[in-house]
Amino acid sequence: MNADIYIELPASTGAPFRLAVRRGNTLHAEDFSTFKASGRPKAIAFAPALSVAKFRIPVAAKSESEARRAALYAIEDDLAQSVDDVHLLLAPKQAGTRTRDVYVADKALLQHWTTRLQSAGLGYAEIVPEASLALAPGALFDFGDRLLMHGRDGILGADRTWPEDVLLEILRKAGLSDANVTSANALETLAALEARAPGVRLTETRGAGAAREGSAFRRWRLAGMLALAATAIWIAGIQFEINSLLTTARQQEADARAAYRQQFAGAPEPVDIDAEVRRLSAATSAEPAGNFLGLSAAVYEALALQPGAQLRQLQYTQSDASLRAVLRFAAAPEAEAYRAALEASGWSAQTESLTDLAPGTEAAFILRAAP
Repeated sequence: MNADIYIELPASTGAPFRLAVRRGNTLHAEDFSTFKASGRPKAIAFAPALSVAKFRIPVAAKSESEARRAALYAIEDDLAQSVDDVHLLLAPKQAGTRTRDVYVADKALLQHWTTRLQSAGLGYAEIVPEASLALAPGALFDFGDRLLMHGRDGILGADRTWPEDVLLEILRKAGLSDANVTSANALETLAALEARAPGVRLTETRGAGAAREGSAFRRWRLAGMLALAATAIWIAGIQFEINSLLTTARQQEADARAAYRQQFAGAPEPVDIDAEVRRLSAATSAEPAGNFLGLSAAVYEALALQPGAQLRQLQYTQSDASLRAVLRFAAAPEAEAYRAALEASGWSAQTESLTDLAPGTEAAFILRAAP
């Protein structure tokens, strides 16, 4: 069933909301910041795959409360944060299997979404994770600011601002290196997918639940019907992790994310910020400074001192523990200042090449641990 209003929720608190209103068979974009709903039109808000983690785990339990506790225990290590700080949805049982889909979102971000929806008179809107929609296997959509794809490990998202090397690696590991990319309007695409096979409801307001069913049992029954409609085309597996690349992915905690951005300004933000910090700490203590993590961290730290610089490529050579970094600057003196900043931080940095472009300068550096 089509909704009257569709909202595209942002992956972070600082990003904009997008909204479209259905008029006949067409969706018309409107400014969310000035929108105010009249009456109670049916509204669906889509939560980005970058911000809602999806797990598929075996759950053996006699009751839903017991199943929830088992699910929390199963994914606790992957969350690497207190379960009190996340909202967890345990999707309904699937016929013939003990596996259950589990969706997890940061409570602070979820509250931000809810507050903004309420300000537009849409606090009752149903929030649907993109990862629960029925993308065809092999589908790859470019929504302009992000990618949404169905790879070998299921549905996942990628931020278009991440370095090209990271995006190519994501596509390769998802088995989509040769897939056709479909440039599309996010809300139109998500609305069509939802209409064909409804996704799960991440949250449900009291008013909306009472209006439709009036009891917790009936709300679960409805959620089960919606989930079963999409079950036939969901793929097993945990959302693809890219922690081994340039530390990327989605938001978990606002405070930890802010600290990460300050430490690695310009770097892609990891899916699980707490797990990433723990991994980086363990890797730094266990491996020499000249490993990929240490060298790439140095590149990003120096990048914070050059706000206008753009990272184009990173290539690590294990045989001599060196990292080749290609960056673009407004002028050649900025490239030299960047190299000097690396050496001032205790690294050995050599300028491999310096190319004048129109406009700007592209520089390649070879970075190693200082002898």
